[in-house]
Amino acid sequence: MPADSSNRTLEHQAPAFRILECSDAGPETLNIFIHGFFAAPDEQGQQRLIQTLRTDAAFADSSNWLILWNSGSLRDALKTATSSTVVQSSLASRSWPLMGAALLYTGWRYFKSHEYQADRLGAALWQGVADKIVQEQHRFTRINLIGHSLGARVLVRSLAQQQIRPHYLPIQDVILLAAALDRAQDWPAVLAGIGGQLINCHSRQDMVLAFKPDLERCAGRHPIAFEHERLINHPLALSHLDYWKQLPAIMAALAPYRRKRITSG
Repeated sequence: MPADSSNRTLEHQAPAFRILECSDAGPETLNIFIHGFFAAPDEQGQQRLIQTLRTDAAFADSSNWLILWNSGSLRDALKTATSSTVVQSSLASRSWPLMGAALLYTGWRYFKSHEYQADRLGAALWQGVADKIVQEQHRFTRINLIGHSLGARVLVRSLAQQQIRPHYLPIQDVILLAAALDRAQDWPAVLAGIGGQLINCHSRQDMVLAFKPDLERCAGRHPIAFEHERLINHPLALSHLDYWKQLPAIMAALAPYRRKRITSG
C-alpha cells in the first residue's frame, strides 16, 4: 500500500464532505462507509471510525473508504440552542415548561437541518467518488455501500433518485445500519440501482430512532415491508450507538447472505 494512501482526501462543498481512504487492499472490492448523526463530531471521533476500518481483520481483504460529513455535534447543538431567540426568550420568562418546550423545539430544528443535509448530500458525493476513482486510476470491480443512521438515509435517497447511475459505479451490496428514514420508500428503484443484496439491519432496542422527532416508522427499528429476493431484513439486539462498536461482528454475521449471492450470481 502506498505510504500516503491513508491521508489522501477529496474536499467538496455544499454540503461539505471528505472521502478518506482508510485502507487499500487492491483493485477488486471497495467498501464505502457513511456515518450518521453525531457519529464523527471531532478528530477523536473520526479517528475511532478510521481505526476500526484500518486495523480490524474483518476488513483486510477489501479497500475501505470513509465518508466524513458535517453530521452535527453536541457542542454545536448546544451552541445553536443557547443562541436561539426562542430559548433566550424562554430563559427571560423564567418558565420551566416554556424553557423545556424551547429546548425541544431547537433540538428538533437542529436534527431536521442535518436530515436535510443528508438528503442533499448524494448528488455531489457520488460525483466526488467517481472523480476520485478516475483520478487515482482505481479499477474496482465491486463497490459495497454501508451507511449508519443518516448515512443510510444518504444511500437510500441516492439510489432511489438514481444519483449514482450516471457514474457507472459497480454497486453491489448495500447495507443499512439503524437507518434513520421511514421504511416506506421506493425500494424497487433502490434495488434497480444495485447488483447485489439490500440488507436492512434493524433493532427494536434502538431508542434513539424510537424518539426521532417526527412520525417516521424507521427502517432502523422495523423490517422493510417489501418482498424481494434481494432484500434482506436482519434483526439485531443493539442500541443506536452500538453499531460502530460492533461493526466487525455485524459484517461477519452478514457474510453468509453475501457469499450466497456471489455464489448463485
